[in-house]
Amino acid sequence: MKNCEYKEFVDKYFPFSKYHHLYSDVYSIICKNNILTDIYLKYSDIKDTHECILFLQRYKWGLNKILLYLPINDGIGINGCMRYSIEQLLKFLYSICFNHSIDKINKTSYRHIKDDLKTRNSSIRVRNESLECLYTYYAKYSNDVHDKNANNQEIGFLETIIKNESRFIKHVHADLINLTKQFDAIMIYLFNITANNLSLAETHQLQRILRAKQYNTLISLMENNNKIMH
Repeated sequence: MKNCEYKEFVDKYFPFSKYHHLYSDVYSIICKNNILTDIYLKYSDIKDTHECILFLQRYKWGLNKILLYLPINDGIGINGCMRYSIEQLLKFLYSICFNHSIDKINKTSYRHIKDDLKTRNSSIRVRNESLECLYTYYAKYSNDVHDKNANNQEIGFLETIIKNESRFIKHVHADLINLTKQFDAIMIYLFNITANNLSLAETHQLQRILRAKQYNTLISLMENNNKIMH
């Protein structure tokens, strides 16, 4: 993907927003995550009709919608998307571990999902370290979403928000890097994906979209995933 694509999008649809150089990095992270998600699913034992795919799609949708909230400097929207995506990723893992309907999982609270995942079948390969990271981020973004500090919502105030540099980009950029790293580790370990699984075309695609260090880290994770503890 080309980083300039997102800048062109922002310039066209949000002409008064102040573009931040990290926007392009966030765009790259999300595009990379979309591509890798499709690759992981290809080498999993999940069929296209499997209900759990819905939660993985929602996880992707939530992250992609962050790209809409960044140009308008909307912290509530950004935080809400982050929390939503993390929750849907947890529900995806929950659906893998427990044979429940989508309706039941949708109605299951975060607290029960967290508690139930502790009782999962030990043969299902889910990293506790990654789960704890997801719990931490969910709590963080839940607190941000529920912040009761209110601001004056006059037009002048809203205009100032859009025209100012984003107050949220730095922390969401750092968190997205770590969150998607945890996602890679989760999916690679869950489905026991190795570098040998990848086709030549997929290898070339990853080399094209990832920096050399990112690519080497991903391949190393695939080569060493059996050493990761539950």
